[in-house]
Amino acid sequence: EGGLANPPADVEGDIEVRFSEYPNAHLMIYKSNNPQRTYFLVTGRFPKYNVMGYIWGEKGMVDKYWKRTARGTMAYWIPQEALRTDHM
Repeated sequence: EGGLANPPADVEGDIEVRFSEYPNAHLMIYKSNNPQRTYFLVTGRFPKYNVMGYIWGEKGMVDKYWKRTARGTMAYWIPQEALRTDHM
């Protein structure tokens, strides 16, 4: 959760990319992250990656997703079923 208060987005246009090698991964957003950005979940391993979906920060940063993660940190832990897949 450390780092810059408002670092530049991963991709131009205020897009953040979260990655996991696990196909059933959740997308994690931290309380310190910018709710005005769009967060994408990408899974896989080189050379094959899958874009699983996206969520707007303000839609993902809600109490029902606030959980202790497998690593023991607190984050908005968003299941893939809650991610949007339109416009991809």
